[in-house]
Amino acid sequence: MGKGVETASIVFLLGTSTAGKSTLAREILAQNENLPADQRLDWQVSGHDQIGEIVCNERDEKLLNKLKDNPQFQEIQRRNPKFNEVKPRKPFEPFAAEKIYEAIFRGRLEYQGQTLDLLDEKKFNSQLDEFLAKTDGEFFNKEILHQLQLLTKEKQQDFKTILESIFSKGEERLFDIAIASSKAGKPIILDVIPDTTDGKTIGQRFEEYCQKQNHQCPIHVALVHLPVKELSKRIEGRNAAAIARDEPADQRNGIFPFEQYVKAFKPATGLAEERIVGNITRADLKDAILKFSKLNDPKLSQEDREHFAKREDELREKFGFGAIGDFAIAGDETSTIVLAAIPPFDRVYDITKKEATAEIAEKICALGTSKSQTPTEKHPILEALSSDPKFGEKFHSPTTPDGESFVARLGLKPTKTRETTLSDILATREEKDPQKKDGGRG
Repeated sequence: MGKGVETASIVFLLGTSTAGKSTLAREILAQNENLPADQRLDWQVSGHDQIGEIVCNERDEKLLNKLKDNPQFQEIQRRNPKFNEVKPRKPFEPFAAEKIYEAIFRGRLEYQGQTLDLLDEKKFNSQLDEFLAKTDGEFFNKEILHQLQLLTKEKQQDFKTILESIFSKGEERLFDIAIASSKAGKPIILDVIPDTTDGKTIGQRFEEYCQKQNHQCPIHVALVHLPVKELSKRIEGRNAAAIARDEPADQRNGIFPFEQYVKAFKPATGLAEERIVGNITRADLKDAILKFSKLNDPKLSQEDREHFAKREDELREKFGFGAIGDFAIAGDETSTIVLAAIPPFDRVYDITKKEATAEIAEKICALGTSKSQTPTEKHPILEALSSDPKFGEKFHSPTTPDGESFVARLGLKPTKTRETTLSDILATREEKDPQKKDGGRG
């Protein structure tokens, strides 16, 4: 068996949207470039945004291919050329045809605060006139809506199958990119948001994936913290800058950054080992929710209004302030909750101060020098042990039924004591037989 290949480290930059992870990643790259040429590392950067772009482009291509020859979709395009618009864009940036995709997938069209059921014939007919009267007609008229209804009934199940297949593989693609970079000896930064699925963090899921791929490398989880009050200010600044650049897709609207926050930080319980990150007042959270609440949109449908109201209540409870009834108590806005980081993580980096970014980048740069060995192949013994539970018993037996030593049959020298480990056996083989050692892969 070859000794293995040297693998580079993988650094998870874990934090909420707009916390400063991308800025930190750029600073790491900049500091690396300023090093002497013989000290530079070939840092790579990937993350949820990059995977989102890949997934969205693939989604658009597959859904459009599913629709382009359909007579109903062709009629919609003929009646409104805006639905012909398909262009490269930033991750999750909406465009005209996406209105059609979303309506088919959801089985209903939601536009300018109005909802039109596309699957239930009676609801469709009863809602149609009001929908047309209360929307601007830029995209949808009566004829287009009838074609969309037929298209939804025909294609909804196909759309669900396509989207579930594409989005279910997004995380696996990110992991594959990270492992490929590590195997190539290139340390990689993964800019990701907190995400717990089935009780496991993204870092824990990645470690399990590495085990399945027989990959070993240094993994470091850097949890980036920005207090809610500062996060709120930064989102406001980001949104204003996006409007000034005429890039509305770069805005962060809604409370989702704060929902991400409570997946990484929670009310402290007083345990000595907890990593305290700061505190939050009732007023700070109330201000953040009011600024970015979807409920501020007067055109929101009743169904969506109930949905977002429920999410806001759940957010208050996760911060430890109770639901809306308790939250609105007058004179209690100075109430404070102490917050702690949710493990597992290796380090928590607070980037409240502007100068902290350079200091943190310097520390993370050093992590790129960590390397590990990952095996290039399995030895026949390991293959047999994994496929035959009884092989372990046979291996420790002095001979096989035909009288030949199992160890001898594998080309290894017999062990003198039972205490010698399998690793010792394999190491002895390589040390005593240089030709086999040099001829191995890796």
